[in-house]
Amino acid sequence: MTLHFLITACEPSADAIGADIIHALRTHTQQPLSFSGCGGPLMQAQGLSTLIPFHDAAKFGFGDIIWPLQYLKNIPLLRKFRNQLRSHIQQNPPHAVIALDAPGFALANAKIIRSQRPHVPQILINPPPVWAWRKKRAKIFAQHFNLILTLLPFEPPYFQQHNASSLFIGFPAAQPQIPPEHKVQEFARLHLISDSDIPIAYLPGSRTQEIQRLLPIFGKTHQILSTLMPNLKLKPFIVTPPHLIPLVQKLCPHAFPLHTPIIPSTQRHLLFARSHAALTASGTASLELSVAKIPTVIAYTLHPIIGLAASLLAPLFIHTSHVGILNILAIHLHKQPPIPEFIQQQCSPKKLAHALKILIEEPSSQISQTQKLIPHLLKNQNQPATVAAQHILPLIPTTQKHTP
Repeated sequence: MTLHFLITACEPSADAIGADIIHALRTHTQQPLSFSGCGGPLMQAQGLSTLIPFHDAAKFGFGDIIWPLQYLKNIPLLRKFRNQLRSHIQQNPPHAVIALDAPGFALANAKIIRSQRPHVPQILINPPPVWAWRKKRAKIFAQHFNLILTLLPFEPPYFQQHNASSLFIGFPAAQPQIPPEHKVQEFARLHLISDSDIPIAYLPGSRTQEIQRLLPIFGKTHQILSTLMPNLKLKPFIVTPPHLIPLVQKLCPHAFPLHTPIIPSTQRHLLFARSHAALTASGTASLELSVAKIPTVIAYTLHPIIGLAASLLAPLFIHTSHVGILNILAIHLHKQPPIPEFIQQQCSPKKLAHALKILIEEPSSQISQTQKLIPHLLKNQNQPATVAAQHILPLIPTTQKHTP
């Protein structure tokens, strides 16, 4: 019997996790498996049948949907997907459901699935940061998901106190990704990177809205940085998801020097192998850069209205002052956050440029701090996807485990 999984991912980082989990599930059972839902190119390469285009799924994330006009704009798309989901569940009943990100979207889907298939196990991977704001959400998610797998080691107790089955599986991005040296050299030749160049990686995010806000700021930052360090051959590179390259190409001439290379995120590790520093939006990218031992600065801005609301509500509801993954981990370990962050009004090109200059001149201090924190995000030496698969499959009564 073929086991069918309904699996959803709305962000590139979740697409990578989803692809690994699909592979791990196949590795740990003898039964044939099928997968449908929404996900990106990596999950599709592992056999996912998609219900909606991945670039549409990205609109269900926090950054775009929270702004009211964007929310209103996306309502028809949300309704279309949920109608497709109801019909798909009836025609292809899943044996298990896995949600990888966009917790609000995942929760709404979980309620639909629970109403139609109440006994189907539902798994949430990378739950919302209830420790940061709206802690009461932990109880809601505990009620709707049979298993909650976290990427941060301090998260499970928030859900376990509401009788949820929850455990830490490790953070996939904490695993080193070292590309072959010959590919790094080929990348350097292709982009004319000489030994005297100082490549700087700029990662303005994975959503349309944040790229539109951050890319101009990053461009001005590079201009100022070049004037602060005139004796260095600073060479900017912009990293973006492949489907957003046209947007970056449109914005780039107004922000960065002519012919600035735009690198698809699928090739980011080749760039990281040569980069001397990076400026990135908050998110998984900041962790990946630290794992690659690249001195990093984090920058982020919200839409002005959302930013104003956040500044007014933060003292009442938000319980963290940091957005970077390693900075958040450091706070929970009672250590000093190692990565400079510039959020909202602090996110100015001048401040960002000065922070980058300091890191280019003295990179070792931040690298030393981040390398001490990264092991806390690894669960022994097991791959997170392997740990996830080992806990997901037993939830399905008909699963036959793989025996070597």
